[in-house]
Amino acid sequence: MPGKVNPVVCEAVIQVGAQVTGNCQVITIGGQWGQLDLNVMLPVMARNMLESVHLLSNAAPVFVDKALRGLEANRERAEGYVEGSISMATALNPLIGYDSAAAIAKKSHATGRTVRELAYEESGLSREQIDQALHPHRQTVPGLDGAGSSGD
Repeated sequence: MPGKVNPVVCEAVIQVGAQVTGNCQVITIGGQWGQLDLNVMLPVMARNMLESVHLLSNAAPVFVDKALRGLEANRERAEGYVEGSISMATALNPLIGYDSAAAIAKKSHATGRTVRELAYEESGLSREQIDQALHPHRQTVPGLDGAGSSGD
């Protein structure tokens, strides 16, 4: 495939993660097999722990240098994906009810129009209420009101 760049560094990091996960399982099992003050599994536990530390300490800087350094998010595109997501309608539930929010989400999916556009037209809420409810950051903050508190 012309122009294709294989993500070998990312694939290598995934393999390191798989090996570390396996090592962790051995350490967990080894910890379960300790009797009294003697655990015959300590050597394999130590070996796997040291291997995991070694693998992770080598993989992390390579991943940063070869895959992450210089990487920049396309902010406009990411915001477009968020704005175009029908899951945005979930934030309208407390304001207009599940059925109305679901209807807006379904119409958004069917027409390709954003939840925000349809909410302006069909929700009966002010633009300010809609913009506040559909602000992406507010949807990621814990709390019942989306501002990090339970409204108390």
